[in-house]
Amino acid sequence: MKRRILSGVLALCMLFSLTPVTVLAEENQTSSSVSETANAPDEDKMPGDGENGGGDGTGGEQPASPDKETDEETGSETGNGEETGTEPNDPDKEPAGGTDNGDGTGEETGSGEAGDETGKTTDTDGNTNEEPGSEENTDGTNTPDEEKTPAPDQPSSQPSSQPSSQPDSQPPAPNNAPVLLRAGERTEIEVPCHPYSFDPELEDFLWDIFNYTNAGFKDNPGDYKLLVTESQDSAENSQRKLLNITSGYDVLLTGQTGNEILTSKAPTDAVEPAEGVTFRTNPLFVVESGGTLTISNLTLDADGRANLIVVKEGGTLILEDGAVLTNCVGSAIINYGTLEMRGGSITNSDAQQKQSYEGNGAVLNGPGATFTMTGGSITDNGYSATNDAERSISNDSGYAGGVTNLGTFTMTGGSISGNGAGCLSRAAGGVYNAGIFTLGGTASISQNTTVLANHVGGVYNAKSATFTLQENAVISENEAMQSGGGVYNAGTFNMNGGTISGHEVTQFGGGVYNAIGATFTMKDGTISGNTSRSENSTTALNVGTGGGVYNGGTFAMEGGTITGNAATKGGGIHSGNPLDENIVAAFTMTGGTISNNTADANGGGLFVFTNSAAKIRRGSITGNTANAVNGGGFSGGGIYINQCEEDEDKNGTLFLYNVAIYGNTSGTNDYADGRKEGSGIAACPYSNVHVYMTDGGAVFGNSSADGSPQPQIFVDEPYDQYLNPDRVHAVQLSRYMLGGSAYNWTDAGGKALTDEQLRADEIAAYNTITESSDAAKAALAEADVIISGNTSADRGGGIGCNGNLYIGTGPENILRIQKQVSGPASQQEFSFTLALKTGDVPYTGEFQLALNGGGAQSVQPNDQGQYTFTLPANGQAECLGLPTGTTYTVTEGAAGNCQTTVNGQSGNTADGSITENGIITLAFLNTYPQPDPQPDPQPGGGDEQPAPTPASTPAPQATPAPAAQPVAVAIPQTGDEMPVVPLVVVTAAAAAAFAALLVLRKRRHGRD
Repeated sequence: MKRRILSGVLALCMLFSLTPVTVLAEENQTSSSVSETANAPDEDKMPGDGENGGGDGTGGEQPASPDKETDEETGSETGNGEETGTEPNDPDKEPAGGTDNGDGTGEETGSGEAGDETGKTTDTDGNTNEEPGSEENTDGTNTPDEEKTPAPDQPSSQPSSQPSSQPDSQPPAPNNAPVLLRAGERTEIEVPCHPYSFDPELEDFLWDIFNYTNAGFKDNPGDYKLLVTESQDSAENSQRKLLNITSGYDVLLTGQTGNEILTSKAPTDAVEPAEGVTFRTNPLFVVESGGTLTISNLTLDADGRANLIVVKEGGTLILEDGAVLTNCVGSAIINYGTLEMRGGSITNSDAQQKQSYEGNGAVLNGPGATFTMTGGSITDNGYSATNDAERSISNDSGYAGGVTNLGTFTMTGGSISGNGAGCLSRAAGGVYNAGIFTLGGTASISQNTTVLANHVGGVYNAKSATFTLQENAVISENEAMQSGGGVYNAGTFNMNGGTISGHEVTQFGGGVYNAIGATFTMKDGTISGNTSRSENSTTALNVGTGGGVYNGGTFAMEGGTITGNAATKGGGIHSGNPLDENIVAAFTMTGGTISNNTADANGGGLFVFTNSAAKIRRGSITGNTANAVNGGGFSGGGIYINQCEEDEDKNGTLFLYNVAIYGNTSGTNDYADGRKEGSGIAACPYSNVHVYMTDGGAVFGNSSADGSPQPQIFVDEPYDQYLNPDRVHAVQLSRYMLGGSAYNWTDAGGKALTDEQLRADEIAAYNTITESSDAAKAALAEADVIISGNTSADRGGGIGCNGNLYIGTGPENILRIQKQVSGPASQQEFSFTLALKTGDVPYTGEFQLALNGGGAQSVQPNDQGQYTFTLPANGQAECLGLPTGTTYTVTEGAAGNCQTTVNGQSGNTADGSITENGIITLAFLNTYPQPDPQPDPQPGGGDEQPAPTPASTPAPQATPAPAAQPVAVAIPQTGDEMPVVPLVVVTAAAAAAFAALLVLRKRRHGRD
């Protein structure tokens, strides 16, 4: 039996007897390592006790080696050698060491004395070496043997905590001291059995391997390959593994030259490493909980058969520079613990579905596991499938050529490149993520491929998964047959940096495909140089859309750049589902740039599809082109908005706020009747176009390709000329542009457009505002959105609209107050007070006030909801932006001697409420009396004549008051000098009157 144990030890030695291969193990005193199928020794027994050492004289029955005979043992074994063993009476004491003679005979004795155990081994050259034993402590525990000190003429094969010159009586090495295994002569190899646990049946074929490789190594040192072959009993031993790394042991596999190769041809019976995951090949290494395996400078070659390494929960695998895992069928690594890839490579693995979980790629990172990649490469791994009786291809499965992540995967360095995925609809050549995946630093995922009718060359992000791209990471030049060349997102995708570039697909989303129900947030980074084109892109399927991004869910662009992409429709972004008009997609833009993208047909920068909405509050859309292939019509160099022919409520809708639309170019193919096409905004009969003043826009300075004058806003004639006479077709243009200046809209002949024309079904609105004007400068100073420098081969250089377009915040409710005067007014300015309420509460919010045809400015009422302003005679005030339902009272102040009416009704006050999209006009008329045509001919003296009266109304002659005439004469005018003579005359007259009064009185007394 002991010979069998020794044979296992020697076989393990030769497993690593390549050219120098190092296995570094750290022992934990409290741990034991056993295979899942191995027979674990009794915790109270040491090698040599009972059945393991024949200490009771009976021994255990062992299978014989080809060159041995086995007898029934009673404490000894005979064959080519002899082994004896004695067991002490005290069961708690360990046996002594033994002697193994190089001629095949061996002797082992045990004294049973505590603290006194020695062992002697004899090499093939007859030399005898003595090893320290282990000492039993007073508490019954054992102290491990000291590490071996090599002979003076022999190099040490393991590091030691004590100098080699120390005597054997030095204290034993502490627990967890490293033990070094090195290849070389048999005399140089020291193999501690305790770090490893083997299946019992593994000993036979390890013995054969040991002898084979040892002979080859002696003849040709360093020139050999260790070939691990399956034994004859492989069907019974279905869970065999070469090395089982258990709790408490840190094992380092390293090759000194980098050329060492371990090749495995292990059985292909099933092993279940975790619930819900099946792989059908044996691992070469299994890292148990608490164990650590580090591989560097060494190649592990699976030779087309087995999964190489399984890391169980709590275990750790570290790949460093020079580590190569290759030629594996199934995942090279299945990780349920911790995997760190600092260097090395995983290459040429074929993740067949019949061999590993759902056809995973080179690495399967399981649920709850952690995979950190800071260097190295995962390259040239693929997926091949056979449609056999064991499985069927399902569209619900996901596969990856590089990495399948179900846990947490963080990649900040290294590369995943040149991998391929299989024939399923959600395959990913690079990474399939169903957990949390962060790609940052300088990492790259490139040149991965899917085959047949598949999606996703780079990264597939599943439902409920989260993928974050940041910093300087790159996803580039991956290939997908259908959609999502760079990223296919069905969960949550956050792009905080990095680059997605150089991909090409035939259906949707050259750079990014954002699926139904998915969320894509772009805060920074670049999506560039991607393409989505198909020869059948003009069919009902509308494929070949979204060169940079296809959005079928929710896409929020807060920053970053989408540039240089191309597609049949939506060169930069296509938002909406062309395969199902009932699917609602949403796009919002609050920052970033969409520039220099190209559409063969419509929407050079952005295509807003049926039943989808886009809101743009900040950012720029510049330099994009729509080539109007196949009759694009209202193509929209910057933006195109699609219609729904069956239901106008499902039109695509675009909302723009604080936008400047200028410097865009349309084609030169005017209508047959001479009408121009519209270079800023062009809309078809399906459209509803509303341009408001509040948070509105400025449309100016757009032109045709040949420089000829073009309407800045053009809306084609209404539906009764085309398709549906019952369909609503609305146009509403504000008179005021962003910045407050007046548009001064005119027709092609320069005549001002009326209110009715600005709210008609058809319009061609011109203005003369140039980019250098004060009005344009004021608009650009307030603009948050820029749509400029875009080109359409036909109509709509800036925006082409077949759906709904709203610029600014509506509705635009207008309260217009006009000041009219009749007759000679006694004043030049007239005061008005506007009182506003919302219900019974004063309205104190801002609104826009434009006075006398000038620009509009924001004003705010006082706490009582009142605002006072003045108007000249025949002046006008327009109040814009008042909420629908707001009640108003407008009162004119004192206007002198006049009669006042409001809209023909007597009085100086009018009230009412604001109506939606209404224009309310209040005309205040002051009528003043005309001047007297026949003034008084003698205003200074004489008898005052009564004023003539009409014959029909004769009046009695008035009697002048006694003092009226003197007063009229005596009152001096302002600035006159007062002479003396009139005073004398007045005095004399008074005296004469007094004398006359006395005479009359005397006569009256005389009669009496």
